[in-house]
Amino acid sequence: MHPAHQGSGVGSALMLTCIEAARAAGEKIITVLGHPQYYPRFGFMPAAGCGVTCRLNNGPDDAKMVMSLDGAPIPPAKWGFAAR
Repeated sequence: MHPAHQGSGVGSALMLTCIEAARAAGEKIITVLGHPQYYPRFGFMPAAGCGVTCRLNNGPDDAKMVMSLDGAPIPPAKWGFAAR
């Protein structure tokens, strides 16, 4: 989020919309690579604590987070980004 728009609620609204869209699409898990103090407010937790690892080596480990969309335990897994 551009600094001029931080604190306006736009980022939270976008994140909540993405979470609900993923649920509506039947997704079970969301992963993010982002600020570790921001995403936990939406229910994200450190991926490493769930046995989820990232194929990318960029970013600190605490920036790699995961969230269960259906309340089920998150199984150990390896994730990455889709090819373009």
